[in-house]
Amino acid sequence: MAAVTGSGSQRDPGLQPERTLLSWWRTALAVTAGGAVLLRYATPHTAPTVAAAGALAAAALATLLCARSRAADHRAGRLGAPPPRLVLGLTAATVTAGASAAALVLLA
Repeated sequence: MAAVTGSGSQRDPGLQPERTLLSWWRTALAVTAGGAVLLRYATPHTAPTVAAAGALAAAALATLLCARSRAADHRAGRLGAPPPRLVLGLTAATVTAGASAAALVLLA
């Protein structure tokens, strides 16, 4: 929605940037919880288990870093969608690590 001012039009993002940031944080929290579940229920802690938990931790960290970058972009007025490669890469990494973790828990 555009708010018209005396000097032209400005874009008013409303609460969308905040909701988006919160969704990135929830995603990172869910991925972290997946790693915790993996370490809790997959016994014994073999190299693949620890590697999958590490991959989940890396995916969560990457998600948090992207969220922080997106928040800084919004504060600076650079509004827009994140690069598709970034979203696809994070999605692929998270799904792969999550599927690996689920397989390790189910097969343990």
